[in-house]
Amino acid sequence: MNRFIRPRQASNKFNDLFILIATIIILGASFILSVDDRSLVRLPTKNIPPIPRSCLTKRIFDIDCPVCGLTRSIIYYSHGDFEKGWHCHRLGLLVYFLFLIQIPYRLFTLITHKSIAIFSDYKFISRTSYILIALFLVNWIYNLVSGTMTP
Repeated sequence: MNRFIRPRQASNKFNDLFILIATIIILGASFILSVDDRSLVRLPTKNIPPIPRSCLTKRIFDIDCPVCGLTRSIIYYSHGDFEKGWHCHRLGLLVYFLFLIQIPYRLFTLITHKSIAIFSDYKFISRTSYILIALFLVNWIYNLVSGTMTP
């Protein structure tokens, strides 16, 4: 057996399918939605009001949370506007890439019933999660100290 690819447990099939469907829905929505001149997320038609902002930290305390701007950033990346995507959230491209790689990986696991060893390793997953959380917190603290707020 290849040490980089290992058999996948049958119990993970539902999780893989769920993540695949959720990723396709999220990325699909990012291609359909747009950001208007007031930085509000909208459906492509002007007849429907924009989607209300959902960040409670922004509403209650009038400060950005660590993920403020991430939705708009992903929408901009889906539309190919990398400058605006970066401006909305510095980690947006990383998150967008993490979404993108889910599709081929989850298809691979569902079709072959195998997984790539490193992506199944609990230590790798937990360390990567801690690094992502740290990156979001460092970015957020930088924004608070520098006075940078998402549009």
